[in-house]
Amino acid sequence: MCGDTCEGKPDGYYPSVNRPRPAYYQCEMGQLYYLSCQPFQEFNPHTRKCQCFEGVCLHGDGWKSSFCRGINWRVLCSHGHPIQYRKCPVYRPYCHCHTHVCVQTCGHVYGPGGCCQ
Repeated sequence: MCGDTCEGKPDGYYPSVNRPRPAYYQCEMGQLYYLSCQPFQEFNPHTRKCQCFEGVCLHGDGWKSSFCRGINWRVLCSHGHPIQYRKCPVYRPYCHCHTHVCVQTCGHVYGPGGCCQ
């Protein structure tokens, strides 16, 4: 068996080798159905589900604004992968850009209303 096939496989989801990421496929009663994760997601072959792709981690190590977790979340990236998350509480909505401590106002401003980019 070469490539994407349902031959001999139980019903379920599998990573595609014939199509680029974020494609995967589903086997159902011997039939193959191609699927694709939503934008900014990738298929995780271990959990067999789509998960958020933290693309900011491809641009270097350190603390960055998290795309996956949303507003007030920061992600610590190492070697292209997220390894830790921090969330600021609502009453302290910003994460200081250099200390990564939650503060009431932006610790470092990059433009009108911009913070911690």
